[in-house]
Amino acid sequence: MKANKLVFEHVVDVSPRSGMIKLNNKRMVLAATESLGFLRKDLVQTLGGNALNQF
Repeated sequence: MKANKLVFEHVVDVSPRSGMIKLNNKRMVLAATESLGFLRKDLVQTLGGNALNQF
């Protein structure tokens, strides 16, 4: 399907009852980019920068 044919309301399903977000029937996670920064910082402190560079 081409992007100009997509309708947001048809491909995204948000269920307030279950708290699930689905995009094209696949479960998604909504997270702040700040939380990914905290995760990266914690991984660097725990594993070291060299270990992360191997990923």
